[in-house]
Amino acid sequence: MEAVCKDAAIIASNTSTLPIGEIASVAKRPENVVGMHYFSPVDKMPLLEIIPHAGTSQAVTSAAVDVGIKQGKTVITVKDVPGFYVNRCLGPFLAEALACVQEGVDPKALNEALVDFGYPVGGMTLADEVGIDVASKVTKNLVGEQPYYLGVRMEGGDLTMIDAFVEQGLLGKKSGKGFFDHTSNEKVKPISAEAKAILKKFRHKTKDSSKAPISEAVGRMT
Repeated sequence: MEAVCKDAAIIASNTSTLPIGEIASVAKRPENVVGMHYFSPVDKMPLLEIIPHAGTSQAVTSAAVDVGIKQGKTVITVKDVPGFYVNRCLGPFLAEALACVQEGVDPKALNEALVDFGYPVGGMTLADEVGIDVASKVTKNLVGEQPYYLGVRMEGGDLTMIDAFVEQGLLGKKSGKGFFDHTSNEKVKPISAEAKAILKKFRHKTKDSSKAPISEAVGRMT
């Protein structure tokens, strides 16, 4: 991009978790590189994260904030750390959702309970909408023991279950199937047969939350 853009051009990445500083480290003009993380669906979600790395110029950060405000977004400026702000919250949320379903909590019931609690969509729907392959990469970028990584906060469930979905091409809505079967004509999409098989394979050997009130699972995630 730098080869075809003017020197003053700002290069903004919409990455969910990739470090902006690493992207900038191979740029000729790293001071012009910044993160502008929008959320899906962009036309409905008001939040915009602006992520300057250590070398982003103040003028570039200010310009990115100004663009977001002109777009009508709720703009926050956050540090260039794994997951920035939102995905540092969303990562443990997803990990706990996987822990719940691996303990026998019905994914559909959990989804509905989270919506009743006030979330716009449930965790399983969110994974299908974003793309389970993307969710897999995001969780891998959050796990670690270095400063700012989430470490123990990503424990609880077996995160390799997401990889099983990806290996079978169950990427969510974009591939037709993920946790839910999006090829179904039903208004409320059913759990896909393939997802049921994976859930059975990853069923926790000792923990059973299938008979616990669904509110307990929601409490664990929130």
